[in-house]
Amino acid sequence: MDNKRGKLSIVIDVLVILVASEYFLKYVSVSKIEREITTGIDYLLILVLFVDFINRIRMEEDKISFIRKNWFDIMSLIPFIPIFRLFRVYRLVNKSSIKGFLLKIHYGLVKNSLYYVVFVVCLLAFVGGGVFYKLEGSQAIPTYWDGVWFAFVTMTTVGYGEYIPHTGIGRIFAVILMIVGIGFLGLLTGSIASVFMNNSPKLSKEHSRKRKIDLNDLTTNEFKEVEMFVDYVRSKRK
Repeated sequence: MDNKRGKLSIVIDVLVILVASEYFLKYVSVSKIEREITTGIDYLLILVLFVDFINRIRMEEDKISFIRKNWFDIMSLIPFIPIFRLFRVYRLVNKSSIKGFLLKIHYGLVKNSLYYVVFVVCLLAFVGGGVFYKLEGSQAIPTYWDGVWFAFVTMTTVGYGEYIPHTGIGRIFAVILMIVGIGFLGLLTGSIASVFMNNSPKLSKEHSRKRKIDLNDLTTNEFKEVEMFVDYVRSKRK
């Protein structure tokens, strides 16, 4: 059964790439996607999700209860209704390796408190954009959003040179933004490196402890085993 699940996971990951490529090509209009190709991909998506649903329901003792809990999966299998395709894509991504990849990135951001850093940097950029617009005037920075663009470009140390501060206060403020940007980039690159390169057992153990588990994907027997294990761990504490 694990071997079948492994093969199905590979098919799901390939489908995610295929669907993402389809949406991207439609968006950028690089090539014309024929309706028949889109329909074929959609039917293949339904087939894979249907096989996954059948495999899960076969392992259930109380199949009626399982269907009631997983009604969203059944809705995602209904063809010909455009909105239900979004349900299928959601279920597909939720079952793919992308979910684990995003959880790993989320863990790295939470561990290093980068969510707060990103918030502060964005806030500083929007406030700084207004300050630059006020200090330099409309001749140097035409609009407020140009000031925000200048603040982001300065903090990322890109420096396109489209807008240049001419006043002394504006230049001092630009230096402050540069220093903040360098610190932000250092935190960001360090966090990304720690997420993808640090494979120590302690880190993996801590990550698995904080990871959220989708209980809806568990069968009744697996859920009972989890409950028994939790009871066992609690008894050991006592």
